[in-house]
Amino acid sequence: MSDQISGLLEALELNRDERAVRAALHKFTVAVGLQRFAYVGVSSDGTRTLTDLPQVWEDYYLDAQLSIIDPVVRHARKTAAPFWWSLARMDLTEPVARKYRDEIGDFGVVSGMTIPMRAGFGRTAMLTFMSECDMDAPYNITALKSAVAAVAYTHMHVSSADFAARQMLSNPLTPRELDCVMWTSLGKTKAEIAQMHGISEKTVRFHIDNAQAKLNATNGPHMVRIALDRGLIPRR
Repeated sequence: MSDQISGLLEALELNRDERAVRAALHKFTVAVGLQRFAYVGVSSDGTRTLTDLPQVWEDYYLDAQLSIIDPVVRHARKTAAPFWWSLARMDLTEPVARKYRDEIGDFGVVSGMTIPMRAGFGRTAMLTFMSECDMDAPYNITALKSAVAAVAYTHMHVSSADFAARQMLSNPLTPRELDCVMWTSLGKTKAEIAQMHGISEKTVRFHIDNAQAKLNATNGPHMVRIALDRGLIPRR
């Protein structure tokens, strides 16, 4: 299963095309014995999604603001740990929650595994792998938990794509400098950024120092603030 995880992370890191990202996530989902996936990012600015569920459901989910009543999203916003869930076994007392369970059930979603991530600035991102059966935790739940890095990669892809139209044309930073600033804004350390990209911590420090100088920032937090204000990195 480590090969599938490595392949997933490699595909997410290399591909900027949304269809390729969807395909990589779907391939991993099937490899671990499940059927569907869904990324949901929730912030004060709204909700962003990336899923292989039918487009009609994704549009309905966003238009009706179903993330507010989605019991999986509500639980994910309260915990930092991956969790297995079953809509059939949840104690859903609110009529709207039961209606939601029935509606998404029509699209073959009954149970699943959700991996939440705190993305900073009050944002929560989560990646869910779903089953059409009412399953107990699957035999490969360890593999699913180890896919936590996929949440960060997917979040960065969705955030970048969502913000691309508003990104400044006069971007003074190189792609690698911008990448290091983006990961820094999500709370990653230089060592963590180095490990993700297979480069030395010294190289990461070099890129961040360059970015800080180009933005006339006095320190790391100031650099992130300037990058956010100038539209160089996404807020969600």
